[in-house]
Amino acid sequence: MTNTLVIDGNALLKLGFHGLKNLSYEDNHIGGVFHFLNKIRSEIDLHRYEKVVVFWDGEKNYISRRKIYENYKIRKKSNFKDKEHEHSFYSQKQRLKRYLEEIFIRQTSFDTYEADDAIAFYCSKATKEKITILTNDRDLLQLVSDTVHIKFFNRDKVVIKGDRIEYSGFLIPIENIKLLKIICGDSSDGIKGIKGVGVKTMINHFPTIQEEGITLKEFLKIIKTPHIKDETNFRIKNLVKGVTVEGELGDSFFERNKNLIDLNETLLDENSQNEILDIIKETIDPKDRSYKNLLRMMMEDGLFKLLGKSDDAFLKFVTPFIILTRIEKNKFKNS
Repeated sequence: MTNTLVIDGNALLKLGFHGLKNLSYEDNHIGGVFHFLNKIRSEIDLHRYEKVVVFWDGEKNYISRRKIYENYKIRKKSNFKDKEHEHSFYSQKQRLKRYLEEIFIRQTSFDTYEADDAIAFYCSKATKEKITILTNDRDLLQLVSDTVHIKFFNRDKVVIKGDRIEYSGFLIPIENIKLLKIICGDSSDGIKGIKGVGVKTMINHFPTIQEEGITLKEFLKIIKTPHIKDETNFRIKNLVKGVTVEGELGDSFFERNKNLIDLNETLLDENSQNEILDIIKETIDPKDRSYKNLLRMMMEDGLFKLLGKSDDAFLKFVTPFIILTRIEKNKFKNS
């Protein structure tokens, strides 16, 4: 199986952009570009990835889910302090895309869709690849399987099937994070949950959530039993009736939140799906890609100043990319 690294592009770029906010060259901020390249260089070097794919958030990526829930991300705060700050981010994003082209890294985005949707579809279709997703998004934990792992930016340990993870102060099987987000909502995205029901309530009344994986279908069957339906606790009554701050929604609440959070049923249109299928199977044409272009760009952006003063600093930095390039050139040659 091909050893593949899939990257949540916007999330990784934001980490370096905000984390290395004082890293500049000739008055141009380069923190996002340098951190992004250095991180994937390190990952390729450590794990010998044979293929790297970056998925970016599309323009107006909230639209696909607002068709399901009009308040989705409606109050999402900007990560930028002003227009100049925002312009710097998107300038670095465009520059990064040029770097990735030179070092044989596949990339794409789809207007009105989030990177999560594309990553999920890719993982479901790339059955001949062993995939590690580099992200900081716990929504993607639902994709973990025998052949799909997750690596968070701030953790060295890779999350694999069967693992538990800390969530709201509790240790939870990773497959139940999706269930808890459907029931309790996701404040970061403006998704409302059951009124008065948080993770603690769920654990107190349904302790098996900490012990084993439970699907939404299985959970709904549990709360429809006479024992639960007769419960006098108002929080559980709200759960049974699908009561939110928006009113009593009944079963439609669970269906709505499932459509918002569950990535198994793709929201992507046919054209987007076909493009991802092409990314899975197609090789990269080496025409017009060269080390000279990479060298020139690094000189223009002042990246050499960040590599150290040793004579082989540049070679050490680019060697993982050179190895990846050779692999991709051989794939193209033999295709």
